[in-house]
Amino acid sequence: MDYVWAIVAALLCVFSITTALLLRALKKAEARALLRENDSRSNTAAEQEALLQVFFKDAPVSLAMFDRDVNYVAYSTKWLHDSGLGDIDITGRNHYELFPDYLRDNPDARNTVQRILNGETVINDKLRVTRADGGCDYIRYEGRPWRNLKGEVAGIISFRESIASRLKTEDELRRYAREVEQFAYIASHDLKAPLRGIDNLAKWIAEDMAGVMTPEVKENFAMLHSRVTRLETLLDDILRYSRAGHVVEEARSIDTFELISTITKLNPWGENFEIKCEGMMPVLTSPRTPLEQIFTNLITNAIKHHDRKNGKVTIKANQFRDHVEFIVQDDGPGIPPEFHERVFGLFQTLKPRDKVEGSGLGMAIIKKLIEWQDGRVWVESDGKRGTCIHFEWPRTPVERKEKHAG
Repeated sequence: MDYVWAIVAALLCVFSITTALLLRALKKAEARALLRENDSRSNTAAEQEALLQVFFKDAPVSLAMFDRDVNYVAYSTKWLHDSGLGDIDITGRNHYELFPDYLRDNPDARNTVQRILNGETVINDKLRVTRADGGCDYIRYEGRPWRNLKGEVAGIISFRESIASRLKTEDELRRYAREVEQFAYIASHDLKAPLRGIDNLAKWIAEDMAGVMTPEVKENFAMLHSRVTRLETLLDDILRYSRAGHVVEEARSIDTFELISTITKLNPWGENFEIKCEGMMPVLTSPRTPLEQIFTNLITNAIKHHDRKNGKVTIKANQFRDHVEFIVQDDGPGIPPEFHERVFGLFQTLKPRDKVEGSGLGMAIIKKLIEWQDGRVWVESDGKRGTCIHFEWPRTPVERKEKHAG
């Protein structure tokens, strides 16, 4: 039996050795598999990073990606050119080192970076920056956090857009607007003097010829006086249009019911037309003059273009959280739908001026004043009977950077 046990022992030994060798082989195979997997993951990560670099490089906008220390991870070619860097490789370089004047130009830059790294999106519509080539630029900037696979904020993605040309255009438009306003002011004052002279001269001639003047001549003199008056009104309205939205007074609390009541008492519209407010009228914080001018012009238009000797004008208000929609409604002849936009054009009238005197600027002035406060104005009418003019006005005035005392 001893030899049997010897054989069993030998077999067990061989099995142990074989098992050990198999386990060692399996470990080596697993290790090789893990290495291959890691290599595959590394290759995938490298491929993804390469794709990211290509995406950023060829992006048609100024785009850059930073790590948490504001070192460049990726960037577009346009970012390089817009920043004045040329064609150099800035991967891994620090933004503040490339732009040493950045912190001087924007003392709050580090705080802005921290806000983005805390998960906030930061937008600056006008930021002054010094380019790498020493030039100055004004940009619109947007910074957003980007996150890694764990969901942690790993850095910042920035977008920039040069607005220098736009600002230059806006400055030129403001300059042109000032020139137009100056021209309108000069025209309004300097042309009025000879107009008044013509009108006075016509009156003197008419008085001297009173005894021999024929009805036809009288009619011609009356027409001459009418044309002079129309031209004076036109000059006044041109001046009002050029100044609309530029002359700003201090905002104050306005009871619109009281405002409309005052307008009704001060204007000679007569007793044939009923002007009333319907429903609750709001109290606003607003400059008074533009709102007064809008209501005066709208009520005047409703009465002037009415086709009857008497009528009714009703003012209502729909109140919203941040603005009020006013409605000025009349029972006049109405405005055909195809003319709803035309009424807001410059020098536009729906009736010949010989029938209804007007410069054709009243509704244009209204539109300009309303858009100055970021509102809108529109017409509702079937063209058969009655017109509703709707316009929006903010509960608190829109802030303007440029204000001129009126």
